[in-house]
Amino acid sequence: MNVSIAVVVIAIVAVVAAGAYYITTSENDEEEVPEYITISGMIIYDDYSQGEIFIGAFDNSDLLKPPGETIDAVSLWAPGTYSLTIPANYGEIWIAAINDANNDGVLDIGGEPAGRYARNPLTVGTRDIEDVDITLQPGGLF
Repeated sequence: MNVSIAVVVIAIVAVVAAGAYYITTSENDEEEVPEYITISGMIIYDDYSQGEIFIGAFDNSDLLKPPGETIDAVSLWAPGTYSLTIPANYGEIWIAAINDANNDGVLDIGGEPAGRYARNPLTVGTRDIEDVDITLQPGGLF
């Protein structure tokens, strides 16, 4: 192995160990590939009165039903902006939100205000995804 190849291999190993890696097409053209991306948007619900709003990213279209996995979830105490952290290059995910409107700590999927991102599924690659807005509707997800 010549010296220049050894230096490149050592540099790649060091960058991967630091939690990121680079795709290089020439000496001066590097693009950092993140470990995670952010999905962000707004929760909109004009009839909001009370209760926590849960927003989640799921690995299948059945959302809250097994055998699905929640990739990330956050909550708000009123409609507004949210962001989720998702592993880069995850693939297809579905985003949904539900409001615990009766404040009982139980998410009544069939009856409490809820909504899904209109363009589900999202394909997660290496870039952040913005404007993933969800409008909650009375009556649940299903």
